[in-house]
Amino acid sequence: MKILAESTLTSKEQLTVPKVVRQLLDVHAGDSLVWSLDEQGQLVVSGGRPNSLADIRAFLNPIEKAR
Repeated sequence: MKILAESTLTSKEQLTVPKVVRQLLDVHAGDSLVWSLDEQGQLVVSGGRPNSLADIRAFLNPIEKAR
């Protein structure tokens, strides 16, 4: 897995999405990000518009809480 960028969770529990990630996801101020887990438990972040079958599946399936 290639690391693109790093961000730090603030004391208010907020993250800044690094510019390189915003550009790759083509997201802008006011856009949504979708946070989901894949079958292997890896975190997947995608732009708010579904781009693939996996993205559509993430919209349709509820996120399971980690144990």
